[in-house]
Amino acid sequence: MTHLVICWLDEALKNDEIDMVLRETKQLESIPGVQEFSVGRAIQSDRDVVDDSFTFAIAMKFRNLEEMEAYLQHDIHVRYVQDILKPRASRITVYDF
Repeated sequence: MTHLVICWLDEALKNDEIDMVLRETKQLESIPGVQEFSVGRAIQSDRDVVDDSFTFAIAMKFRNLEEMEAYLQHDIHVRYVQDILKPRASRITVYDF
């Protein structure tokens, strides 16, 4: 199971605050059940098929739905979403597959 989170941060944020968000995002990897974890900024592209409008994305893999659901309820995840991401995000889109 893959959990993909696409984040658009407020355009008024400075680079040091965006860097802080990315640093804080990396602690999500320590939550039990996360098998693979990746975070990074959008890569700019001239190709029409590439959406490079987002600030950064998070991709992680879980063995099953139960592990992903436990991750979503974990204190580290809840704190990150409430205190770090939501106050700075203008848009968040999630794809689970």
